Amino acid sequence: MQLRAMVMALSAMFGFVAALMAYLITHEEYTHHFHDRGRVVRTSLKVAAVAFLFFFGMGLVFAVFSPGI
Repeated sequence: MQLRAMVMALSAMFGFVAALMAYLITHEEYTHHFHDRGRVVRTSLKVAAVAFLFFFGMGLVFAVFSPGI
């Protein structure tokens, strides 16, 4: 059970790092294409949320469906 909690904590940490990187990359690229700052921030936050959900979800799937954890 402790290993499952560790897997969930690691997936949350990596999800946060992935979300941060996705936000920074998207924000940097979209500032070159769009002049509306609000649109750039909203789009970058959406991409960051998707990245976090993907990495956290994959960790959740691994923790739930892995035998022996």
